[in-house]
Amino acid sequence: MINTIVFDIGNVLAPFTWRETYADLFDEETAAKVGEATVLYSEMWAELDKGSLPDEAIIEEFKKKNPEVADKIENAVWEIYRRMNPYSYASDWLRTLREQGYKIYILSNYGRTGFNLSKPRFDFLKYAHGGVISYQVEINKPDPRIYMILCQKYGISPNEAIFIDDNADNIEAAANLGFNTILHKDEETSIKKFAELGVEIK
Repeated sequence: MINTIVFDIGNVLAPFTWRETYADLFDEETAAKVGEATVLYSEMWAELDKGSLPDEAIIEEFKKKNPEVADKIENAVWEIYRRMNPYSYASDWLRTLREQGYKIYILSNYGRTGFNLSKPRFDFLKYAHGGVISYQVEINKPDPRIYMILCQKYGISPNEAIFIDDNADNIEAAANLGFNTILHKDEETSIKKFAELGVEIK
């Protein structure tokens, strides 16, 4: 029987709109160059989420990736997080589920600075019973260890929990540990998937 719901944040509870942010800040060519040096530099972007290196060191690596736009990179990276706002349904979902008696947790890849810049607008967090953010443990999804840290910290049985995320690799890792899973694509589809698992979001 399902008693726990575990939510990712980016593109599940709040859109990660880096392309839109860069398009707003720069012309098309510059936006592409900054994107390639930052978010699309997947190895270093993962390090930003992991939190095992200082932000300054990662920003320097981004700048080295494309020195031509080095002066634009730091502000652009943090501006993504300054502009992250929850989806209109996010707080309603978590509040409704909590009122129904479900335990609500967050499991998200997020660096310390980015999370702190976004968090003041994340009203949905007040409905969560807890969570693990990647920078706190220096482990990113889909590493199985971060899921087990969450489970051990809060006494979660994966077979009694639903994990919802927009990333297929993260979903596969959770499923391999016994979680019921929902690959989030949009609000309507996920509501149907919840219902199939016996959870009604009224």
